[in-house]
Amino acid sequence: MNNTRTWQPDEIVPKPFDFVPFAPVARADTVGHERVRGDDFISGVLELEWEALSHIAVSSGSYVLFEELGNREPGLIMGLYRVGNIPTIPGSTLKGVVRSIVEAATASCITTTRVERRWLPIPDSSTRDGCTPAHACPACSMFGRMNRMSKIRFGDAQPDEPIRTLGWRVKPLHNPHANDAPPVYRTDNGHGQYKGRKFYRHGRMATSETDAPIEAMPRQTRLTSKVWFTNLAPHEMGALCFGLGLDGTIALKLGGHKPRCLGSLGSGMIALRLADATDFTRSDAHASKIEGEPAKDWVQMSIQHAVKHSFLHGAQVDSLREILNYQDRAACPPEMY
Repeated sequence: MNNTRTWQPDEIVPKPFDFVPFAPVARADTVGHERVRGDDFISGVLELEWEALSHIAVSSGSYVLFEELGNREPGLIMGLYRVGNIPTIPGSTLKGVVRSIVEAATASCITTTRVERRWLPIPDSSTRDGCTPAHACPACSMFGRMNRMSKIRFGDAQPDEPIRTLGWRVKPLHNPHANDAPPVYRTDNGHGQYKGRKFYRHGRMATSETDAPIEAMPRQTRLTSKVWFTNLAPHEMGALCFGLGLDGTIALKLGGHKPRCLGSLGSGMIALRLADATDFTRSDAHASKIEGEPAKDWVQMSIQHAVKHSFLHGAQVDSLREILNYQDRAACPPEMY
């Protein structure tokens, strides 16, 4: 299937993003990672597989020679992040994307924003400053905050086998200007409050014939990684599974040029290893392993548990599933915006 398209000058393509409404923020006493808990909490590791549904561009901030990618044209282009010369999606990138989904789907605070807070439909106490190490919102409890280490650790995702990257030409992008474009970001044609948290949709990748290229990991690249977790409550585990897209209802968007519809990443679970407190103290311990259909059933039950107990908010989950549904892919604007 060809994911590229040609833009006609008189064609106006809608911008590929939408908003998830803010949920009221709720905080509770937190359980940290410093002591492994017992039966009421879950610890272990997820072994994951990923598929690049579009080209992926997670930049290193450095440049590579265009000729090294097998092109005749000379010059420097922005290179991919690498570990040991292997194109890699860093664990920090995966963590940031998954956290943003969990924040939107739960009663979590706003950790980062450049918009004018007076136009947020939630009070100032709903921002990150209201969370403490001992009393925090769902996302800060799970993923950490100042003076509280995350209970979830993301490993890097690397290809299963050597890959050949490519140069993909795209037009430059403007910085987002939420404060300068109120009709787009606020209700009542720009006179009301902000609509919600912004997420980019999946779409058919846009390209340009004349602009500078970037290095990208090609579509259909397969990668693997691990996610370690300690002391997650069952509903927190369900939120993590949803944020990773393990139930197949959403695909992640990450890296540079999301507005050009690059960065679509699908996920699946190879295996789940569950540990108890004794596994951290015995040299001969062996965590129980779940894989195949039982693993899929475990993911579904975890997510359903989080929804049933209102940890995952139905309206926000439905909105995320609508925006991040990879099957519903529209054209992506190739012009500058």
